[in-house]
Amino acid sequence: MNKEYLEDRYMGTGKFVERLTTSKFFVELPDMNIEHMLWKLHSEDSGQCLDQKKVKWESISSGIGTDVGGGTYVHFGFNIIDDVMVCFYAPTSSVVDWNAISDWFKKYIWDEELTYRNNQCDAGNINDLFSFIKKEKE
Repeated sequence: MNKEYLEDRYMGTGKFVERLTTSKFFVELPDMNIEHMLWKLHSEDSGQCLDQKKVKWESISSGIGTDVGGGTYVHFGFNIIDDVMVCFYAPTSSVVDWNAISDWFKKYIWDEELTYRNNQCDAGNINDLFSFIKKEKE
């Protein structure tokens, strides 16, 4: 992870860099409203949880947005799910350059420890996150 760049670029934005660099998993959303739906389906604090195994889900920020390049703006929000820092992100631009998002992650986030294959999913594959958390706890 390119922490030096992130600290320089986002200096003065509170805990964004700390949360981004301590996130162990990233969930891509079509929009940030889906985050609430996922919380509702899986959180032990939701009165409407449909999942047999409920998780402890704590939202710790309303998030921050940034231009990742190509005119694409992405919103990042952070949650602690069963003691694991998770970053949810969604493009908020009218026109989204998915290659710019991928390039930003490759340049600043993915490294030997955090990889696209092992540390990322989309909302439709949220069970990948829960499997990751289960392995982290073992």
